[in-house]
Amino acid sequence: MSFGTSAVVAPTVNAESSGLVLRLSGKTKKTRKATLVRRNTHPDKIVSGSQANAQPLPNGGMFIGWGSVAQMTEYDKDGNITFDAAFPDSPVSSYRAYKAPWHGVPRQRPAIASKATTDGEAAGATVWASWNGASNIARWRVLSGAGESSLSEVATHPWENLETEITVAGAVGPMVAVEALDKDGKVIGKSAVTAVGTQAR
Repeated sequence: MSFGTSAVVAPTVNAESSGLVLRLSGKTKKTRKATLVRRNTHPDKIVSGSQANAQPLPNGGMFIGWGSVAQMTEYDKDGNITFDAAFPDSPVSSYRAYKAPWHGVPRQRPAIASKATTDGEAAGATVWASWNGASNIARWRVLSGAGESSLSEVATHPWENLETEITVAGAVGPMVAVEALDKDGKVIGKSAVTAVGTQAR
């Protein structure tokens, strides 16, 4: 006798999965009733075999995580899709998905790299600043000086993508560092102090 393998399949109740808004009424077994107020479905007729959730939003909309189908969708109060995203093709499922404010603050400090430059008679430097995962950087401030205890600001530059390239004109000391600033100018991260021409993480 041999035994084969078979997949466990949940019974299909409807042709597609949906997020429901129900109105409950009645206080006794005979009068209790659930009335369908709204049903949010997906144009791709998603069928989720397990997991999933529907999150009501303050604006009357809904955010749905499709569970075993690694996808998430936001609807406005009228049922229109305002956001739709999916994980890359892979054996991934998402137990639940929620919409919420999020700010990335990495545990590691910002990274810095630099090299000395000469433009005519003025010596300067190019500095690269990066803080992978940080979400609140508005600007980078470059500090320079003879040593860690004598640094002063020599340039600022708006944040640009993962790695921001900053040109520092004029005299630059032998040591440099960068500070990550938020929109209010508050320092939210600082790199190591490193010699011009080197890098540090």
